[in-house]
Amino acid sequence: MASFKPTTTFVMPTHPQTHRASEQKLVVNRYMFPSAGYRKPKIAVLFMHAIGFTKEMWHPIMQRLLENFRDNSFDLEFVAYDMRNHGDSAIVNESVLDQHMDATDNALDALHVIDTCNLKRDAIALVGVALSYGGTSLVMAETIRPGTFNTMIPMDPILYPNFINPDFSPMADPSRKRRNHWECREAALHTFLSSRFCKNWDPEMMTIYIRDGLRRVPGTQSEVVLKCEPEQEYQTFMFDKHTFYNAYTGLAFMSTPVHFIFGQRSPVISREVGALMVSQHSSATGTIIPGAGHLIPMEKPDDVVRELLRAIQVDVIAQTRQFARAML
Repeated sequence: MASFKPTTTFVMPTHPQTHRASEQKLVVNRYMFPSAGYRKPKIAVLFMHAIGFTKEMWHPIMQRLLENFRDNSFDLEFVAYDMRNHGDSAIVNESVLDQHMDATDNALDALHVIDTCNLKRDAIALVGVALSYGGTSLVMAETIRPGTFNTMIPMDPILYPNFINPDFSPMADPSRKRRNHWECREAALHTFLSSRFCKNWDPEMMTIYIRDGLRRVPGTQSEVVLKCEPEQEYQTFMFDKHTFYNAYTGLAFMSTPVHFIFGQRSPVISREVGALMVSQHSSATGTIIPGAGHLIPMEKPDDVVRELLRAIQVDVIAQTRQFARAML
């Protein structure tokens, strides 16, 4: 698959009501895809990544979505950003990061990205797509500002009712101990290919992770480290738990369609917790991807795109045409 590149990349402030907002920044990618001919109504999609990853990990999903979107009646725009202590944002914020990483702050940052990019003004519909912790913040963003999204597709989101006290140490503790230095990208690739964590990834996802999840060590020819330092990844897991409960509670009050995607083999979200999420929302759907673990887009990108297209067709395209017919 050919390299997939943003139309533009820019740096913007974090939400003004969040931690260290005057100092920390976000790096944002925008991808514009006008259809042939005259300007048409636009569908915008905001992608939110999981802990330990970057905005570019969505590229294979974006490209498949673009290639399989058959309706020439609409323009498309994709937007993705790096959480403030991840990816390129972590590089920009290197001197002002601390141990504070709040999923509610990330939800507010997502709303700030939406406003800065004028996605609600310029598009007829906004679709939210997110994985894991990104899914927590996606649901929280809609809870904070109802009606932001026309449809949401959270994948294995970290959401819990308040009678469950999740233990994140099985995920967090290994991240703190993760190797964070290699003599070159090829050596890093060898490490990850031999890791149980990555063994089921689509090959293109691994290529992107090695290219965009690592940074060259300044002053060296080829040495690399993770863009998201292990301690930052650990703190993101452990610092904030209240948002997991608040976002779960918010599901009951949402009118926006929510289509959950779960991994059949996920060690993070059990079948029971997934069923609770679906039952919390009046009209939510839940799809289990066979053979997938927690990192569903990395392992089953084609299955993910199929579900995204289905949600867009039902909640955006069909609704838009129904409204247009009603206005005749």
